[in-house]
Amino acid sequence: MAQGAESRDARLGSSRVLVTGGAGYMGSMLVRRLLALGHEVAVLDSFLYGHQSLSGLSSEVTIFHGDVRGASVTQRALDGVDAVVHLGEIVGEPACAFSPALARSVNLDGARRLIDEAVKRGVRHFVYASSCSVYGFDSGDSLLTESSACNPVGIYGQLKLEVERYVKSAHSRDLRSTILRFATLHGPSHRPRLDIVANVMTARAFSTGAITVSGPGSWRPHLSVGDAARAVAIVLQRSVTDAGVDIFNVGDAEQNFTMEGLAHIVQEVVPGTRCTIEDGGKTENQLSYRVDFRKIYSELGFVPLDTIRRQLKLLLAFLEGEGRVDDPRFSNLRSAELRA
Repeated sequence: MAQGAESRDARLGSSRVLVTGGAGYMGSMLVRRLLALGHEVAVLDSFLYGHQSLSGLSSEVTIFHGDVRGASVTQRALDGVDAVVHLGEIVGEPACAFSPALARSVNLDGARRLIDEAVKRGVRHFVYASSCSVYGFDSGDSLLTESSACNPVGIYGQLKLEVERYVKSAHSRDLRSTILRFATLHGPSHRPRLDIVANVMTARAFSTGAITVSGPGSWRPHLSVGDAARAVAIVLQRSVTDAGVDIFNVGDAEQNFTMEGLAHIVQEVVPGTRCTIEDGGKTENQLSYRVDFRKIYSELGFVPLDTIRRQLKLLLAFLEGEGRVDDPRFSNLRSAELRA
């Protein structure tokens, strides 16, 4: 057993958790939830989008400035840690496709370094935030389970799947790993994002009064960012008395929508929105997948509490107060372009 691991409680309860990407869209929500549950929280983040998402938490959170490719900062951040939640990546297909070499360096090479260091330092539980985008394109009518074939169609999903494989290969008799394949997230956060499909539709409806939908029959599952953070917290509370790897789809069975169906919801949230449909049919270059979430419901008791309509109404209220939708901080791609 790795040094120090034997002194840690096998059931996490109140523990020290490192959240990489803790200042990000989901991370800033998760950090607050973990603090509320009594965890000691450390954050490793490069703060590409600023520090405001963790405003007011400086006395409660240990901050490490850097990313997971940095050996020294990663080692310091892992000191005394019971569990790691790895969110610290370049997120989204557009941002990854803008700089594939950087995406591979951060998302894959950085994750490998982090996993290796976590094993060396006796971390009990490693949680990897993957994505349902690993399913890519599926032309069938059945819901995809954790054992379904993966068919990623872009670099973002491809890198997610490669990291999943590395997590599975990182054998340690002491380490429990959990891979969470998240549905597409939506809603406001302490670090807003307006470049996710439901959020960007709402932002365009608000700012222009019109939205355009390409591939209206393509399917995508959705989940509120708050529910996503809650799912991670539930995973961290489970017993980690044995090693191994679990995979869970994380989402809401009631929020598998076609793109056209999603557009109709946005029209409800922003009345008067005009919608133009561009129907080129399904192609294998598009994401399209319907996902089954029964495993996480049955094994961990995770049930989503929020709805997409409520979350998009909250996002609309944020947009009305913010008064602008073009802030590059709200877009991973725009931020990457400005740094180039």
